[in-house]
Amino acid sequence: MLPGMNAAMLHDGGRGGALFLAVAQSDSPYITIYDWRTGAPVKVADPATLPSSAIYVSWSPDGRYLAVTRNSSPYITIYDWQTGGPVKISDPATLPAGAGRGAAWSPDGRYLAVGHRLSPYITIYDWQTGSPVKISNPGTLPAGDSGFGNSVGWSPDGRYLAVAHVNSPYVTIYDWNTGSPVKISNPWTLPTGNGLSASWSPDGRYLAVTSANTSGANILIYDWQTGSPVYSHGVTLSGNQVYSSVWSPDGRYLAVAHSSSPFVTIYDWQTGSPVKISDPGTLPTVTGNSVDWSPDGRYLAVACNGSPYITIYDWQTGSPVKISNPGTLPTGAATGAAWAIR
Repeated sequence: MLPGMNAAMLHDGGRGGALFLAVAQSDSPYITIYDWRTGAPVKVADPATLPSSAIYVSWSPDGRYLAVTRNSSPYITIYDWQTGGPVKISDPATLPAGAGRGAAWSPDGRYLAVGHRLSPYITIYDWQTGSPVKISNPGTLPAGDSGFGNSVGWSPDGRYLAVAHVNSPYVTIYDWNTGSPVKISNPWTLPTGNGLSASWSPDGRYLAVTSANTSGANILIYDWQTGSPVYSHGVTLSGNQVYSSVWSPDGRYLAVAHSSSPFVTIYDWQTGSPVKISDPGTLPTVTGNSVDWSPDGRYLAVACNGSPYITIYDWQTGSPVKISNPGTLPTGAATGAAWAIR
């Protein structure tokens, strides 16, 4: 629980809405969405129009829209929740060029960035008109002439957009100070394997980039205190590909999902550097593909390859305690998980 919160605020995030958890999975209906208004996860009715695949899920900051990236065309499917349930909107006029991977909304909800296979590897939509309109590609694309965007992450102030991608330099960062994405110089120290995720601390000071590197530091953390990315910490999870990372809303913890047991690892930053905490008493059963904190900081969800596919921890006691599995589980390998208040 974050400072200043009380029990009555926990399930609505402290701002008058309801807590939802969306999960992307390998089998139909491809997305499973849970409503937490009862204090436990209750599956909501499936959308009338389902995606034919799902890789990742991302909510707009106000919880109105849910974007689902896909392996199959149109590669991105977006649902509007204005009516209280998910209604598919029309596909963008210009679609991503290949299979969708990561997706992220800018903090003000104006832009939706989608990482994908095939050039330009990242497609960015402007929602100023109330619907997604593709903007011009950045002058310098991620990975030059090859690769694909695995993950995208906006800094909390919306100024920077980081893309973790295949092929060197493995992370590409754009500055939006001019109103459009301009690539900045690469950090001096780069990941040494394909970039798999990029996530910013809530105060914007740190950028964590995880990679497929299995023989050295596969979590690289950059400090932006000087106004540019300076490598500050490297963490090695031996033999692991680290697929996902996310900071707790108060910035104290960094959770990562990865390929080998314990499948989720959590670092405490209270001392100003990452210190691994004890593993949860009950671990995910297999590879962790995605991890996300609820906006109130109470719950941590880990999307996994094997049943029960989603493992959820409650932090009310100050450490992660697995809660009972939802009554209705995802139907296949879970590849993405995202919380929202709406």
